[in-house]
Amino acid sequence: MGIPGLQNLLQPYTTQHIFPLTTTPTTIPASFTNPPVLNPGEHLIIIDGPALAHHAYAIARAKLRSLQPSTQIVSRQTARGAGPTLRHATIQPSYAAINAAAFAWLAALRRAGCVVGAIVFDGGLPDWKVDVRRERLTKSIQTLASARKALADTDDDDEPRFLDDNIAFSDSDLFGARSWSAALLGKPPRLADSLRECLNSSDYASITCIVPNEADPFCAAYARAFGAVVVTSDSDLCVYDIGDKGRVVNFHQISLVDVEGPALAMNFFSPRETAQQLGVRSLVELAFSVRSDQHRSLAQHVQHAKVWEVSPPKGLAIFRAEYPTDVDLASFDEGCALAVSKAKQAFSSLVSELVVQSCTAGSTWEVWFPVLHEDTTRTAAWLTGTEIRRAAYSLLGQCPSIVSKPDVVVEHYCKAARAWLQQAIAFVSSSLDLVTNGEHRATWRDLGLMSLIQSQKESGKTVPSRDGLLKISCANFGMSWTLLHWCAQLQALLTSWRMLEQMLGYVLAHHGKDDEAVNGLRTLHELLSDIDGGTMPLMFDPISYTKVHMDWVNRVIDIAFQHKNKNRKKTRQRNTGKVRKQQDNTGLKNTKSSNQYCLLDQAYE
Repeated sequence: MGIPGLQNLLQPYTTQHIFPLTTTPTTIPASFTNPPVLNPGEHLIIIDGPALAHHAYAIARAKLRSLQPSTQIVSRQTARGAGPTLRHATIQPSYAAINAAAFAWLAALRRAGCVVGAIVFDGGLPDWKVDVRRERLTKSIQTLASARKALADTDDDDEPRFLDDNIAFSDSDLFGARSWSAALLGKPPRLADSLRECLNSSDYASITCIVPNEADPFCAAYARAFGAVVVTSDSDLCVYDIGDKGRVVNFHQISLVDVEGPALAMNFFSPRETAQQLGVRSLVELAFSVRSDQHRSLAQHVQHAKVWEVSPPKGLAIFRAEYPTDVDLASFDEGCALAVSKAKQAFSSLVSELVVQSCTAGSTWEVWFPVLHEDTTRTAAWLTGTEIRRAAYSLLGQCPSIVSKPDVVVEHYCKAARAWLQQAIAFVSSSLDLVTNGEHRATWRDLGLMSLIQSQKESGKTVPSRDGLLKISCANFGMSWTLLHWCAQLQALLTSWRMLEQMLGYVLAHHGKDDEAVNGLRTLHELLSDIDGGTMPLMFDPISYTKVHMDWVNRVIDIAFQHKNKNRKKTRQRNTGKVRKQQDNTGLKNTKSSNQYCLLDQAYE
């Protein structure tokens, strides 16, 4: 996000600083709220977490291009006639490779004398960014739709679609000039979530934080309070007042140079000093002029800014409110009601934003799902796992910590869920018991594969073949839209299960009572929490076709089909042998409740 054209306009007002690269990295602080005393030559920096994730993708993607020189268009006759199959354009760096690029980048920055004080992620976005979100969502869908038209559907798996996560990144890979472009399918979904969960399990956990709303105000307040440098790709940070000593540097304005040895050159920008040089009160009015018409010259923007300081135009007051200067860092401490505590740091962005919304008075909760790499000509992948997410929303709606229950969850609302909860416990419990064997512990991939088979069969849709399920489980195949779409459905299912697990943990932590309803929820949470392989690389990155894995996947597939067939047999009538629809014997009617968040109310009446 940001204001198009603003950074280029202000580029002449940056100042270059040189930081020699050493072999000794700076120390990681014990807490993001208490920056350490700096040694001579050190600089305190705060990093925009989502921007780092996307920058790491650019690094990994460029590395991938350098390792895959044959990125030319490959002509191919398709069923639809002659046309290009841009197969190389679909190759993606894996989540693990992107995270590795981010960690290498952080390590190099610390070798340049930079102390990383905080890596900040959004816990939610303000209402006024709804239009920006819609625009981004529309662009992602258009990108995917264009790829669907351009790419032929093949089942070839001769060429991998992912970069090996064991590849090392040199300083020139991290900071040198690079030629890259996003894959034709677009960037992998949920990049920031993948990086944040990886940071939380590393030495950077103490300085990785989700803030209650957008990260920008926190970064600006941090820079203003401690004289830190904000590293970001968002031009919005150039508009904030970050004090006399605060600075902003863009990821792309950090480069590798040779000054009596390897060093990093960084172009620092000071909003306050630049405003003084231009003779304006702040850069807010100038930024408003740029957003209104970026084709004006700098002199024209300055002239407009000076006039608007005296006579503000319509919309300026609302625009100014987007860059608050009264943010209190203390409000981000763990003791604050809206602060994201250590427990909540493990939340995905989807869950954390829902929790933040639940802590404020409002009649609507909105859930914004990313566009997965799916076939846009088929049913949306996110429709898979709907019932699981309904349970998660219902749980949060009953949590004692929420300020008020909303009238609507924009994605969907919950029905009476007693049967679903019992079925979920039975499905997870039996699946884990059947899959766990000897030294092998059940993984999220196992549960996701069994859940996908069950979901496809219950909805009356085609279940992938055994070979297709093996490829989906390994996430290792060529450009096949059919397999890609099933992979997206598997990702949607696993994300939904993880949302439910995290929501269960949050709600149970706020329930003091110990009754039948809560005990049932606790049972499901304990089952889900005991599953291995819950990080995004372990769930979604490709794995090799080994005999051990192939045998194991075949076992999971056999179990899933046997489990479903067994359930079907129970529904047969003895006298006719005909299959009838399985009845709900729980005593609850399958109707919409007047209370849309009734999971706990109606679960055990």
